Amino acid sequence: EAGGLVVADGRQPWLSALGFRWSGHRIEVAAVVDVLFPEMPLRWQPAEPVERFTAPAGAQELMVDSESKQVLALAGDHGAGRYLYLAAPLDPHSSDATSHYPYLAEYLDEGFRLRPAPRSPRLEAYFDPGFRSGTSVDRLAVSWRQSGIRAVYAAAWQFYPQYAYDYDKLIAACHRNGIAAYAWLVLPQVTPKMWEEHPEWREKTATGADGRVGWRYAMNLENPACFRAAMDWMQTLLSTHDWDGINLSELNFDADFPDYLRPDKFVPMNNDVRAAFRAREGFDPALLFAPGSPYYHRRNPQALEKFLRYRQDIVTRWHERVLGSAEPLARERGWEVIVTMLDSLDSRYVAPALGVDSRRIVDLMRRFDFTLQVEDPSEHWTAPPDRYRRFAATYRQLVSDPQRLMFDINVVPDREVDGSALPSATATGTELARTVVAAASVSGRAAIYAESTVPSQDWKLMGEALAAAGEVEPTGRGWKVQAPVPVLLTSSEDRDYYLDGRLWPAVSPEGLLAPPGAHQLSAERPWFQLFERGDLPLRLLHGSGELLGAQASRTGLEIRYHSPSRAVLLLNQKPREMFVDGARVAGRWEAAGGGNWAVLAPRGEHEVRIEMLTRAGVFVNAWGWMSGAAIATFGALTTALMAALYFHIRMRRLARRGGAA
Repeated sequence: EAGGLVVADGRQPWLSALGFRWSGHRIEVAAVVDVLFPEMPLRWQPAEPVERFTAPAGAQELMVDSESKQVLALAGDHGAGRYLYLAAPLDPHSSDATSHYPYLAEYLDEGFRLRPAPRSPRLEAYFDPGFRSGTSVDRLAVSWRQSGIRAVYAAAWQFYPQYAYDYDKLIAACHRNGIAAYAWLVLPQVTPKMWEEHPEWREKTATGADGRVGWRYAMNLENPACFRAAMDWMQTLLSTHDWDGINLSELNFDADFPDYLRPDKFVPMNNDVRAAFRAREGFDPALLFAPGSPYYHRRNPQALEKFLRYRQDIVTRWHERVLGSAEPLARERGWEVIVTMLDSLDSRYVAPALGVDSRRIVDLMRRFDFTLQVEDPSEHWTAPPDRYRRFAATYRQLVSDPQRLMFDINVVPDREVDGSALPSATATGTELARTVVAAASVSGRAAIYAESTVPSQDWKLMGEALAAAGEVEPTGRGWKVQAPVPVLLTSSEDRDYYLDGRLWPAVSPEGLLAPPGAHQLSAERPWFQLFERGDLPLRLLHGSGELLGAQASRTGLEIRYHSPSRAVLLLNQKPREMFVDGARVAGRWEAAGGGNWAVLAPRGEHEVRIEMLTRAGVFVNAWGWMSGAAIATFGALTTALMAALYFHIRMRRLARRGGAA
């Protein structure tokens, strides 16, 4: 009643004072509907008994039972305070707070009318144009920026006999929004076009059929002509488009899950592999699937083990050869190379089924400059979010530099959640937010598959979760910020702001981006800046790198950043020249629409100075400002003198009249 906030669950006697009335009748609740996000199918597992009740008048419904329409979560006010009520316990099945109310954070925001929480815009996401057919790429790029995505891995194999995707348009749209664009490759698939035009190069299964085991059109990279054509295609793709990085993903064999020894799904059984293995081990690997053969895998596991190890040799060699082919161009263009690898160290399936030996792939990091992105296989998708901390502990023993290690999170709608306490087949709400935080714990980076599968409401929650390690305290017309990562603060005012007393340039209509560390942000000009111009000509609106610091100057802007790939910096005006770590460089920038410009800066940690005005321009601007100030001052003084003269005359007249009387 005095203005407090309270969360309560279940039947409690004091709640009757708020207007709750219980019936004494219980119902079993299983399928539920979230009122804020009704498109997400949710189910309580197991079903939960809930006592039917009547909610207080005027309460806001947040979740209901889809069958009985009984309210399961609601918010309301009482006196000067507000309450959030949950009909069932928050989570009686786990410590993750996910089983009943996955959107509790949204309920708190909605019910308690909280200030917008700070976010950390540093997510990376996979993008497959095939799942966004007919959608404007310009609108997509804007939504990615607003969702806090700093880099997009674009499916680069969309080439068909009669169609090719417009990658230049995609990259330009990303750059216009300060987003880095990576070429996402999924070898041994090259393109559907190559599959159609070269049936002789197609992979084969143990039954002799074409080797399209999963969704990929797998080619026989053990064929010299096929491998050479694949590398030629890759070089052309990379060199003819303005990419910011490369993602070599799942460079391994496909298999059925969980029965990877299904003959119609087992690869490779092309002629090149069979001949090479026969020369090495003395028998045709096709005999592993011939029931009458002495090498049949069910009676001769030693023979099968030899071929499984041979498959691992092939996958490791593929990584070595493809990295060797991509490295010169990546070094020349300043790209980050990411190798996305399924984890075999915590899986009994990945090594034998897919041919991945994670330790051998990690060993290649000594010879090649790439970032390892570890992907958890489907057998772990329903495990608690903290599984990524366990994965991180394992791989930190193998990868000495944590900045070269990151994790991929599969957000897919086909998880098998039966038998678990998870309410949704798609990771969402609290579960997904906690998963992202755990995955980002090793290097601050986390990749999401995919931008099209993540529920729209989750982007905001993930960004808030990534910023949760920081502290933001409102102070009048500003904030006191202490955070280990950059945080985006939402502001309703489009005006100048000051960071630690200095005019702060990282401001956009979406908010203020504060750098890591302890800072004071204010909308009020400090007293010692009284005679400074409050007009900031050049602003940093968005960037794909991590902002470490920034400073406005009379001629432009200085930005200190760290970026694993080539950085994309979105500015509100056209630059004139650019300096990197004090040295003048031939800057690259391109028009981004609306008067904005995208500047491409080198990967790594750098200080970039961007000049917009010449000294003459500064002089003209300063002279204009001083002239305007002088005119305004003269006008103010003239007005003041006129007023003083008027009052002086009036007072003299009044004095004379008084004396005469």
